[in-house]
Amino acid sequence: MQLLPAVEDFELEVYSAAEQHDWGDQIIEQLTIARREWSTALAALSSGDESLADEHAAEALTHLDAALTVDCPS
Repeated sequence: MQLLPAVEDFELEVYSAAEQHDWGDQIIEQLTIARREWSTALAALSSGDESLADEHAAEALTHLDAALTVDCPS
């Protein structure tokens, strides 16, 4: 799955650009939670639990949305 490495690459870019500002920490925190939720969703899907997979995938998207709406300088 290409999504998780792409999110990881984005985290590294944010970390470099943020220079330890709070907005960078907030983005990285939300992306980390999103990756964790996607991993849990994939594990649930692999074990055949589609309901749990859907629940964790939805939670991942919620945290991805939160990462994208962090107030940071442009």
